[in-house]
Amino acid sequence: AFAEIEEHRFIALRSSTLMRAQIDLAAAKAGITLRPWAETSSGATALNLVARGLGVTIADPVIASAFAGKGVALRRLDTVIALTYGFLVKPDQAALPEALAFQSVCEDLALAAGGGFVRLTGEGPG
Repeated sequence: AFAEIEEHRFIALRSSTLMRAQIDLAAAKAGITLRPWAETSSGATALNLVARGLGVTIADPVIASAFAGKGVALRRLDTVIALTYGFLVKPDQAALPEALAFQSVCEDLALAAGGGFVRLTGEGPG
């Protein structure tokens, strides 16, 4: 559960990251005060510290899946942390078919790599 994180050394991403902003927002909504034991700008670094037994972290499930079975157990939070990604194009340019196909491939790879921890929402390609 999200509240259990308070009981452990929390390895946080730096406050300048999108993921950290979403974590802080979710913690505030849950009435939880997270006190980072360490901060890093990299989710992979945070997961490496977890794998060495130095604490716990909240990570992007696509990155975290690479550490499953390597000293890291993935557990679902009891709150949703949403990350929004998109493709950027010039304002007067329609999305190219190749870009839409690439977006679809990225979505498929994220779903496969993140296991049951990734959900796609929103408009989808286009």
